[in-house]
Amino acid sequence: MRWLVQDPKERGNIPMTLYTMQNKFLSIQVAKPDQTNLIISFFKSHLRVDDPAIYSEEFLCRSGVITAIRRKNVIITCVNDKIVGACRFYRKRNGDVSLYQFAISKEYRGQHLLLRMLEILGNVQVNVKCPSGIDFNDYYKKTGWSLERTSGQLNQWVSVSKDFLSTLDRGNFPVLHPPSGKNPGLKSQND
Repeated sequence: MRWLVQDPKERGNIPMTLYTMQNKFLSIQVAKPDQTNLIISFFKSHLRVDDPAIYSEEFLCRSGVITAIRRKNVIITCVNDKIVGACRFYRKRNGDVSLYQFAISKEYRGQHLLLRMLEILGNVQVNVKCPSGIDFNDYYKKTGWSLERTSGQLNQWVSVSKDFLSTLDRGNFPVLHPPSGKNPGLKSQND
């Protein structure tokens, strides 16, 4: 897949990065409150209670997602107005970020969308926990995270670099170019 990138824009004080991919518009932005039901539905359809990566029922908590959206702690990726990726995070007092949960639609996996979403946060260190005995830890290894420690049954992964995309093998990373043509706005459920 070829990705085309446009410089980050401000949309109502919400950072947004626009891309085009195979004639589809892709946007990455901090979620807005009027997108809450769409985001809850997305997480509900992509996170399963029986998934070993879901080690806490909090990941499935509707109220937690609503609160995170209100605090501007959810980033979404949309393709032609459909959510294809979302991540929920919390800022620590020291400025670091804890990645709480994320989901990417199956057809967009392998495109480093999580790392692209995390770039919106700026120059921060991101921490994430993952149950130590599951294959999903391979994802963090492959995408440039460093295993900081294992505590109990959880591995704690840390972003190796505050410049996420620089940690990737450029040979496997989609090429980025400026888009041409009209840039659509992301529609909310109230549009």
